[in-house]
Amino acid sequence: MAHVLYVVQDMKTVQASATDEQILQIAREWAQALASDDYQAAYDMTAHDPYFRWTPDLMRTVIQNYGTIEPMADGSTCRVTLLDTAEGGPNPRHVVERCSATPDTHGAQKIGSVQFDLPLDGQWSDLTATFEILSDDEALHLVLNEIHVF
Repeated sequence: MAHVLYVVQDMKTVQASATDEQILQIAREWAQALASDDYQAAYDMTAHDPYFRWTPDLMRTVIQNYGTIEPMADGSTCRVTLLDTAEGGPNPRHVVERCSATPDTHGAQKIGSVQFDLPLDGQWSDLTATFEILSDDEALHLVLNEIHVF
């Protein structure tokens, strides 16, 4: 593959012709792994841009601290919960935005992005994971960019 720096061996992919719903299914599975406290599995589902320096432990820290590496002032922590049990809070944003294909620095084509709100402690939150959608002409890959309060 031309974008070797992004590749994780077991990452989830969909066909290059995938629908938005099929792309969102990867994000849902990613969130389910987080809810199961399996940050390694979640990490392995997506590709990674070295710029962001994601590791399973960093993902856990940022989520527990509501979008930052710094502990919350009151000492509490957050936990991702199952998507189908989340209630209240803001309406979740699970959006695929497509764009004209543009080459990225590793030889793949960026064709869009995903914004995926996470449920924390049983409630929908404004903690959002953002992903780039890359195409290598055979498959689409999600690249985790940020986990932050939107």
